[in-house]
Order: sequence, then C-alpha cells, then structure tokens
Amino acid sequence: MSDPQVYAMVLTGKRPPRPSNHGAEVMSDALWDLIEWCWSERPSTRPTAEQCLGAILAATGGVLSPHPGQPESPMPWHIRQSTSSEHLLVYLRLQGVQPPTHTDAPFTGGRSSNIFIGKYRGQKVALRRFRMFMRAGGDSQLYDMIYASALKWKELQHKHVLPFLGIDVTSFERGMSMVFPWKNYGNVRGFISKLRAGNRFGNGSGWLIRWIHQVGRGLAYLHSEHVVHGALRGSNVLIDEEWGVRLADYDQAGILLQLGEDTSSRAEEAAHRVLRWMPPEICEGAHITTTTDIYSFACLCLEMYTCKDPFAEVTGETRFTRSLASGALIPIRPSVYDGACAEVPDSLWALMEECWKRQPMQRPTATQLVQRLSSNGQN
Repeated sequence: MSDPQVYAMVLTGKRPPRPSNHGAEVMSDALWDLIEWCWSERPSTRPTAEQCLGAILAATGGVLSPHPGQPESPMPWHIRQSTSSEHLLVYLRLQGVQPPTHTDAPFTGGRSSNIFIGKYRGQKVALRRFRMFMRAGGDSQLYDMIYASALKWKELQHKHVLPFLGIDVTSFERGMSMVFPWKNYGNVRGFISKLRAGNRFGNGSGWLIRWIHQVGRGLAYLHSEHVVHGALRGSNVLIDEEWGVRLADYDQAGILLQLGEDTSSRAEEAAHRVLRWMPPEICEGAHITTTTDIYSFACLCLEMYTCKDPFAEVTGETRFTRSLASGALIPIRPSVYDGACAEVPDSLWALMEECWKRQPMQRPTATQLVQRLSSNGQN
C-alpha cells in the first residue's frame, strides 16, 4: 500500500486492525485499548507521554487479572487521578466477554437490576445489568457517575467481598453490565436450605457462626473503605468454592446518591420485601448509612438461623411497615423446636439486640461486631 493510500485512509478515520496471533505473542486488551486511545480523532483527548508510560506499565505489569477473582496489582496513578470517562473506560472495560444466550431472559433479578450468566476467559461470570442503563440511553452524566463508582469497586480486595472484574459494553444492545465472578453454590440462605434438605448440615451451629463472622469481617472492610453495603441480606451473601462467604451487590445506595435519587423507603420497596432488613429510621426518610448495615446484619443473622425473611411472624407488608415505623417490632429468638437450624448462642443474641437499637448511634460499628464475635470464640 502506497503512502498516499495510507494517508487517505487515515483522513477518512480508518485505523489499522488489531494484530492477529498467528504464532506471535497475543497483544493484551489493555495495550490495544491504549493504542486506540492514542488514535483518538481529537488531539485533546489523546493521552500524554506520561499517561502512555503509566498505561504501558499497567498493561505489562498484570493490572488486568488473568483469571476472574484473582488479586490485581495496584491501580495506576494516572487512572486514579483521571476524571475522563474515556480514560476510565479504557481501564474498566473487559474485552472478550461471552454474552448470555438469551439477553432477554435473566437468570434472576431484583428491583434495580437483572443478573445474566456469561463467560470471561473460560469461566462463568455474572453480568449485572442495572435497569437505569436501559432507561437512560446515552445520558453521559449517568455513565460518568457509574464509572466513578466502578473505579472504587475495582480497588476493593478482601477475602469476603465479591471482586468486581470490570465493565462489559458488548453483550447488550443498550447500556452496559457490571461483571463479577459467578459462584455456583449460590447465596447463603439457599445453600443452608439445600444442605438441610440433603441431611448434610451436621455441625450447623459451627457453620452459621463461621459465616456470620465472615460477613462481619467483610462488612468491616467495606466500611473502612467508606462503602455502605445498603442491601445486606441473604440473597446478597454468596458462598464461594471454599464454602466461605462473599458479600455481593454492595454500594447500591452510593450509586443512587451520586445520581441525586432518593434512597429513603418507598412503597414499592416494601412490596419487594427489602424493608424487612431495614431499620425504623428508613420509614422516616433517612438515608442508608453504615448504621443501616449494622441493623441489617442482625436481620441477616435471624434469616440465616431460620431460613425465613426477618420477622416472618409479622405477616402482611402494610402491617409490618407500621410495626417497624412505630417501634413495635420485638424480635423472637429462634429455636430448633420452632424449626431453626440451630440454637443462637447467648453472646450472639445479645449482640444482635444491640444492632437492633432504635437509635442508630447506639448500635455497634462493624469493627466492634468483629471484635465481639472474635472475643466470644465465634470465628
């Protein structure tokens, strides 16, 4: 191809194709993304030499994890400091995600998102697609906010927190999805029910105490990173390959707050049973905070011991909401005689009652939860 022909192609916006790997070393996704960034049509959006160097070091130093869920190298400083959506997407975007067979049929879903099953680098992954993506279309402000939250999630690394792998922009016609490792054992409540049904929940009390302590440690880590979970309940506590817990679906409130949406209780939330894990102040319009998570922690403990929604004895959502708002809810201690998985230790029940204090500031912190659980030998 002659020089004039190449010049003409560049003027029309054409760029060289990505090199194939016929016997040669495969070019990483991160490095190809950097090259495309350098080819940006507008000069002002191209990276500086210093940014290029940082991105190259990141691409060759293992920033993109080779396998879902494995620890990653520290985030490059130029990415951490960037406010450009284009720059953030280069770092967060995953290439090669295999989409679900049926993009209109989610595996499961909730009020704010649907979960699909895909594949990434040969392993199953969960594709979490927020409903706001489907409504917002090309709202650039929405995407800026999501990228900022995703950047924060990318830095979270803890044994009991589900790692965030990145963003997939190719599986769905509209919007994008958040990619997380898939956990075959499902959530903790479903796992306990399956073990009990198969008579495989022998030392049930030991497993429950172990998982509850792991939830506390994961929650303490999130709070130390200034992340409020906001939806702590059995369906968002997953069981990994080692039969340990991983906190999932965290920081929902953070996204809504960034977008300027109200995070207080609404009638539709009550209809979806979310309110059964929420404290009384939510009924008064309070926002979700770390003290909300502490109240929810006690409700989660109740759920794990009973395999039922918290306060299941109070039937009807309207009746429950009124009881919650008025402070008339009195937690009933589970017993094996009433179908519970195991007896709740005295020390744990006392801690749960402190978490249910009506005044948020009287509840213990997540760090104090872990300390109390550890001091009582519940680890």
